Amino acid sequence: VDSLMTDFLGGDDAEEEELIIELKLRLGQVYEFETQELPAAIDQYEEVLSREPNQSAAVEALERMVLERDQRLRISKILQTVYAGLDEWAKLVVIYDAQLEFIEDKEERIYLLREIARLHEERQGSVDLAYRALGRALEEDPTDSSLLTDVERLSDSLDCWQATVDTLVRCGEEAYDFELVAQLYSRAAELAEDKLDDRALAISYWQKAMGAREDDSRVLDALIRLYEVEGQYP
Repeated sequence: VDSLMTDFLGGDDAEEEELIIELKLRLGQVYEFETQELPAAIDQYEEVLSREPNQSAAVEALERMVLERDQRLRISKILQTVYAGLDEWAKLVVIYDAQLEFIEDKEERIYLLREIARLHEERQGSVDLAYRALGRALEEDPTDSSLLTDVERLSDSLDCWQATVDTLVRCGEEAYDFELVAQLYSRAAELAEDKLDDRALAISYWQKAMGAREDDSRVLDALIRLYEVEGQYP
């Protein structure tokens, strides 16, 4: 098709470029509606956008086709570039979330969730939605201390410490590394005492931390202190 266009047009000025775009749009529509060759249609629309990044008909076609699950990841990556260039941050959030359904790589998933959180917080001013995205990221990788720092920062703004404690506990329940389990339950215990003012709950989490690491003197010291405060002597 490209060679036929070149032979027919014989040049590369603005008028010819506009005609190429129009022809590729029509070809994309043939593939999409007539022959139902969706990958070929996407090829044409993507080519149009490589020539004219914000070409509305091509963008609308891809937005229409993104409902096709088998093509969703590829289309979402094309639209990601378009939306980023247009600063369409709300649509970027939708595209990032759609990609999460297909992406298994942990680092890429965390990157997307961080971006979703950033856009919610910085552009929409929605601390709640940002917190949810970061909470999901923390469950993807509870070893990332920077994620926990950000989750706790937003927890303070929202006063949602119970939800954060619950997230840490879920992570602890699913972790297999004893050191990590001890760290997660220890932090849950600290927050239960300091933020929820629930010493009984804190004791239960320190006990779980002790079960994961019996030789942790910090855990033992915390338990002894709370037992004395609560008048409990195991």
